[in-house]
Amino acid sequence: MDLLNTLKKVCRTACLANEQGKGMPNVQEIKDIIDMIHLISEVEVSHVEPMYLPTEELLKNKPMRDDVAQDDVATNVILANSPEQREGFFVLPKVID
Repeated sequence: MDLLNTLKKVCRTACLANEQGKGMPNVQEIKDIIDMIHLISEVEVSHVEPMYLPTEELLKNKPMRDDVAQDDVATNVILANSPEQREGFFVLPKVID
């Protein structure tokens, strides 16, 4: 693959485009991204220990409860807290036109 096609693929993957929404962004924008990648790659991380999930420590001392299905709550009991309901569903105000 040639350089131009590679750049187009990277731009498409990174959702970059020029002002008209087609093609590649300006060269300075690409250069800034590449400079940032080089800057990040220069960070010395050999002395940094890998992170662990805190949940691993929690699970050692306090095992999680069994995942057991519980009885369903009747629909009418749940809808009793709703200010408005229709056909067994909550009615909410329209958010998006």
